[in-house]
Order: sequence, then C-alpha cells, then structure tokens
Amino acid sequence: MAFRVLKQLGEKAFQPLKIGEIWHKPAISAKNFAKLRRQTVAEGREWEFDQTSPRAGYQRKPKGHKHDKLAALRQDEIQKNLDGMAERIQTYRDSRKLKEASILDQLLLTPKQRRLKQYRETK
Repeated sequence: MAFRVLKQLGEKAFQPLKIGEIWHKPAISAKNFAKLRRQTVAEGREWEFDQTSPRAGYQRKPKGHKHDKLAALRQDEIQKNLDGMAERIQTYRDSRKLKEASILDQLLLTPKQRRLKQYRETK
C-alpha cells in the first residue's frame, strides 16, 4: 500500500501537509519511508525520492548565553561603581570610627554601646 501511495503522491507522501491553519501528518511515516527505501535499494532498483532538506548546508549562529551578552554592560557598571569607591570607603570608615566620648561614657559603656550612642546622636 505504501508503494501505491508513494507513486500517487510522489515526494509529497512523506511531507507534512498544511490545510488552512491545521497541519496534517505525512501519508507515509518516516519509519515506513525508511523501510521502503531499504527494500527498494535491496531489490537493486534506484530510489528516486531522496529527501534533500531546503535548509541543507544552512548553519544558524548559536543564540548564545545571556551572561555573555550582558558581560560588557556589567563590566561598565562595575567600573563606574569602582571610580568613587576610595572616597566611599573612607567616609564609611570615618563614620564607624568612635569619636572622643566623655570620660563617664568611656568608663561605663562598651565600645559597641558608645558606637550606638554616637550613631543615635548623628541622626
């Protein structure tokens, strides 16, 4: 039966068919197509329905990875943030440094308590 369908439809027998918006399966499946081809070649006849893909030889560039695409932007952002980093570090260290406290605070409070008191006073 597959030979008869193949002779009737030709190459279109093993290609999917689109009718309207609906795709239909090929009349002859890829498995049966391969089986027919093997039988024909084994009998010594020439196989006239070799499939050549319209995309044969077409090499599409791989899509790539998101982190590769964003690497340059990320590097620019890092460099921009690093430009003023020395001043930012210095201001942070200055803010964390304990100011001279009263003698009473030095005797009664721990360094952490003095730091908290100093932080509250600046706000």
